[in-house]
Amino acid sequence: MIGPTTDHRFLEDERSVIESYKGPWNTMLDYVYAMASREQECIKHLSRFPRPEGIFGAPGSYQPTAQAKLDIISDFRKIASFILPRDAAVTKSVLWHTDLHADNIIVDPNNPSKILAVIDWQSVHVAPLCQQVITPAFLDFNGVKPDEGLAFPSLPDNFQTLSAEEKAKAEDLQTQQLLYKLYEIQSGRQNKDVFKAFRYSNTLGYKIISLISQVLNDGETIIKGQSIQLVQQWSATVGTDGTPCLITITNDDIRQQEIDQQKCEEGVQLMEDVLEALGGAESGWQGWVSHEEYVQMKVNLEMVKEQFLDHMARYSAEREAWCRVWPFQDQD
Repeated sequence: MIGPTTDHRFLEDERSVIESYKGPWNTMLDYVYAMASREQECIKHLSRFPRPEGIFGAPGSYQPTAQAKLDIISDFRKIASFILPRDAAVTKSVLWHTDLHADNIIVDPNNPSKILAVIDWQSVHVAPLCQQVITPAFLDFNGVKPDEGLAFPSLPDNFQTLSAEEKAKAEDLQTQQLLYKLYEIQSGRQNKDVFKAFRYSNTLGYKIISLISQVLNDGETIIKGQSIQLVQQWSATVGTDGTPCLITITNDDIRQQEIDQQKCEEGVQLMEDVLEALGGAESGWQGWVSHEEYVQMKVNLEMVKEQFLDHMARYSAEREAWCRVWPFQDQD
């Protein structure tokens, strides 16, 4: 792989200010070790964990700690070489545009099937195929993704009993699921390496590797659960050549992970509730507003914050604690 990389994961959320190796790398193992080392250095030297998916750190909620994140990275280093794909076609280096949504694809207005240009290349980088391949963003939709295999998505069993509006929604969802599935099938027909990479993306190893690259932000409870699953399924996942698992999981670890995961999920739900109250849950709002909406959004945000604090806090000390972990803070 050529380098240094322009991958935004090496730069965003203050990662750019921390010294880390950005390539080139000779193997995928070198690449994933570099991601782990980058996260390790950021966890050690940055003062906060940016952009978590949930609201964490208040009384009774999940408490993210640097040590928990560093322990996850330590365990990952021990198992990384065993969970990489063995097929060289999946680990080869490729250049891939990972943000192909409708605004980045310019078409002929008189012939929309004719592509005139593809824009937004600034973060495009070379990396292993299995870390690059994703279904294009223009095929994304809200709803259940189709199952693996060649079976086409179907309408719900109770379709005939639905109202006209519900039938229209069900048919629209099926259409989007069909397009999503057709992309997978066409990849299998026309680009078998991409199809293999899609298959690898459903494995436990892929999920662990993908999350370790963002553990500065959050995800350590999920990775811990996946690591427990890996230990329990070691022979089936790695093979039966007698290679021992290099990480140890105790019953106490399992119980603590279950507690932490439940609290983490509660924190994620809190964040979703706040976004819904702000009117941004369905659109996946990330905090950006137009100039015209800015003043009103500040008013709405303050109102939702007060409602949130009133609901979560019983006394002043709790209110101060929840106020400190409120996700929408002005940054220095």
